[in-house]
Amino acid sequence: MVPTEVDESMAGPLEGIYALLDAWRTALREGDIASVTTLVTEDAVFWSHGAAPLIGRAALGDAFRPFFTSYQLLQEFECHELVLGGDIAFMRGLERNRLVPHDGGEAIEIQQRAFSIMRRGVDGRWRFARGMTNEAPTQ
Repeated sequence: MVPTEVDESMAGPLEGIYALLDAWRTALREGDIASVTTLVTEDAVFWSHGAAPLIGRAALGDAFRPFFTSYQLLQEFECHELVLGGDIAFMRGLERNRLVPHDGGEAIEIQQRAFSIMRRGVDGRWRFARGMTNEAPTQ
C-alpha cells in the first residue's frame, strides 16, 4: 500500500524514493551495470531465493554482467507497504520480472516477493542498502 495522502514532511523523501525506483527500473531495462551499482550503498547486501548473498556494489555488478549479456530485464514493482523514518525506508511488495532473451527466444516471467531497505546518503540520494526476494506462491 503506497500512501495516497502524504503530509508535507514526507513529500520530499517519497519523491527521492520514487526517483530511485524509476532509475533502478531504467538501469535494469537498459542493462546499465554502472548505473545499477550507483543505486546501491557500498555495503549493500542482497539475498535472492536459492542463491548466495551478493555483498557490495562489485558483487552486484559481477552478478548482473553475464545476465545482461543474455537478457533484457523488464521489472515492475507493486508496493504493498512503505515505511519511512528519517533517512531510512522499508518497502515490501511484489516484483514482476520479464526476462527477454537477446537471441529472440521466449520471454521468461518471474514473480517474487521483495523486501528492501533504502538509506538516504549524505548527498541526499536514496539507495538500496538491503534486499531480499523469495519466490511468490504459484497461486
